[in-house]
Amino acid sequence: MKFIFVAPIFQMEITNVLNKGKHIGHGMYISNSQTKIQHMIHSERVLLENGLSLMKDLQKVKTYFRCEGKYEGNPDEAEYGFNKVYNMLRQGQYFLDTLWKIKDHGSYVREGFLFFYEGEIERVTTDSTYYYRGSLSHINSLSNGSRETVRFDHIELEHGIKLFVEQLPQDLSDYGSYDATDWHFYSSVPETRANYFLTLARSHTVIPMKLLYYCSLLESIYSIDSSEINHKIAERVAITIGNSTDDKKQIYNDIKKAYDIRSRVIHGSLIKPNVKDSLIPLTESLDIVIRRVFKSNIFKVLNYKSSEEFNNYFLERLLSITKD
Repeated sequence: MKFIFVAPIFQMEITNVLNKGKHIGHGMYISNSQTKIQHMIHSERVLLENGLSLMKDLQKVKTYFRCEGKYEGNPDEAEYGFNKVYNMLRQGQYFLDTLWKIKDHGSYVREGFLFFYEGEIERVTTDSTYYYRGSLSHINSLSNGSRETVRFDHIELEHGIKLFVEQLPQDLSDYGSYDATDWHFYSSVPETRANYFLTLARSHTVIPMKLLYYCSLLESIYSIDSSEINHKIAERVAITIGNSTDDKKQIYNDIKKAYDIRSRVIHGSLIKPNVKDSLIPLTESLDIVIRRVFKSNIFKVLNYKSSEEFNNYFLERLLSITKD
């Protein structure tokens, strides 16, 4: 029996046509070719199971994830079908998260379907088919809080795929399901916690909330205690990714400003209206800083260090700084 999984990608365009799609790992492709979509639209069974709404989304957004293959087991097992469709949705979601590390975007995958069938899909009309559908609630926005379509060219897409494949596990059986998880809170790996807070920040259109989660993200990487936290984080980020004195000062000052907003949000305090217009540029700046952090080697350097080694690492970096 054959299967096909398809999920539209919102707020994303690819500058060149990908007729065969681009493989992103484990049989999953990203594509904007309408040929396969037209075949499914002409399938009476697919339209019956799927409804017109999702098919119209596929035609409208143009970019989508696709996975095809053969399955030798029993697709009528509901547990397998539902876990499989969510597994693929999560794989697509994590790929889009990886693309953020190339550049800011608000692209997201919301729902997808998994269809098992015999023969040619456009001619399937019998009841010997199996259909599963799943949806995610996570919707991204740009760093400025807007939800606009972002275009990716061939080179950016290739860089994103390379980065994604490098971190893709060999076994995807536990890669995602419809059950909510909280394991990242208990992970000793800083990057795991950082990715979780990045997901929360990117899902918010409310700028102060973005800044709150950006600060939590930086804390998950650069701190293991709670004393003088805002000063330590600003200083440590600046000395590890700053390229010049001016660059380090800008990073330091931006993070300190972000922490002031974070404190007001957490404690329910008033954010003065006269600073509102400065928050979007601040958030855009923090977004760039955090992307630079992810591109640095900080996770490899800090992983599995003891508390003393952790603090000494930053102290040595601070004391070894020389003027430009």
